Amino acid sequence: MNKTKICQQCQQTFIPKRSDAVFCGDTCRWNNWREKNPAKVVAKQPSAEVKQENNLSQTLRGVAGDEPVKKSIFSPLSEIDKKAEKPNFVLKDVQVETEAYKQAKAKLDQQHTFVKRVSDALNVCNEQLKGLQNGNMGLLPITATAAAGYIGNKQSKGDPMTTLLSGLVGFGIGKFADAVLFEEDREKQKQKSIALLNEKRTVLETQLAEAKKALEQATLYLKGITRYETKQIKEPVVQFSNVWGKPFTLSKTQSLNVNKSENKTLGDVKPPTIKTTDKVISSKELKSMDYKSLNFQNRWNDFFGLPSVEFSLAVHGKPGEGKSTFCLQFAQYLAENFGMVVFISGEEGFSKTLRDKVIYINADSSFLFFANYKNYEEIKDKLENKFHFIFLDSLDTLKIDAMRLRELRELFPNSAFITISQSTKEGQMRGSNEIVHDADITVKVENGVAITTKNRFKERDMRFNVFP
Repeated sequence: MNKTKICQQCQQTFIPKRSDAVFCGDTCRWNNWREKNPAKVVAKQPSAEVKQENNLSQTLRGVAGDEPVKKSIFSPLSEIDKKAEKPNFVLKDVQVETEAYKQAKAKLDQQHTFVKRVSDALNVCNEQLKGLQNGNMGLLPITATAAAGYIGNKQSKGDPMTTLLSGLVGFGIGKFADAVLFEEDREKQKQKSIALLNEKRTVLETQLAEAKKALEQATLYLKGITRYETKQIKEPVVQFSNVWGKPFTLSKTQSLNVNKSENKTLGDVKPPTIKTTDKVISSKELKSMDYKSLNFQNRWNDFFGLPSVEFSLAVHGKPGEGKSTFCLQFAQYLAENFGMVVFISGEEGFSKTLRDKVIYINADSSFLFFANYKNYEEIKDKLENKFHFIFLDSLDTLKIDAMRLRELRELFPNSAFITISQSTKEGQMRGSNEIVHDADITVKVENGVAITTKNRFKERDMRFNVFP
């Protein structure tokens, strides 16, 4: 077994794949060469193992936040800039019922009504039977004519011509019976009526059982739908500026304590001078840094919140539970609203099953692409650095472990990664737990319902119905 080493560039421990390795990865090897050869950096092109950086972050759509991250020495906030102080607004989230929930609730109410109608009809049928069995001939619902016609129809077994002929014969027999036998054979007619009502009761009981089952399914379906979605309203804010003259906004409640909180930090006692680097910064400098996030809306906001631009999502589930369909829905949403998406289908390839899923969710965005790469090496060598979002389906088929996934993230530093994995019999993600630890969000798909088991941008245990 290889012993751990210390990287000559970043000074972090790592397990080398080769005995002569001195760097933990390609990034450190490239950075070390760049420091030793500054004059050649401009002329040197990136190696085949390092993807050319581009302006992916500048081509994203639907991004919330300020400028990209800027590292600088912290400067304290100034007092309120009187010139910049203007009435402004920020969007405030409010919760309202989703359209999907309203529609499902309406269908549930309709099913309740249908159950009641069938139940009422069954009660009427039972009352008629009870009256006939007690000798109340006034409740006799049919004459011999109707009974004969009904029996003729039953004997036809659904054939239209047989139904017509049997009905005519039954009608004639019924008319004759009414004229000749009705008074003489009243008891016989009563028994026939009881038999027909019993038959009707059997049909109604079957319908009632099916209606109650459908009612139960509609109730379970309603429980799996997100009830509320986020709508935004305007809230007045006060505008401030920092020492660079760059404006920023706070709500009125937050603005009341700005000067007070800053004065406590900037008292007479000064902290010792600490040299900040790209590895060590002050708490105030961290607070002053700007981060962009994806402005998810409606059910995606309810489920994910507002993830960062370069988030990582790990999805897992057993075969046939809906994980690929869920990820295709998510890929379509990202393509329609945010940027370029590639779905690497290592498990299904360009197969009929994948095409059928694409047709099912109507995924036809011009920003959504599919790739039939079969392993890590193909992705590393052939995938262009032009996609904001990269789906890997699946890590098991593509033979990508936690270390190789980190290497891909280094090769595509401006892309978000969404990975798909199989689940064990116990419902856990197959493979190393490092993938779960590294991911910002983890989602388990079970029986067509996606559930967040980890989320750094929102509370977990949120549910998403994959098959609405």
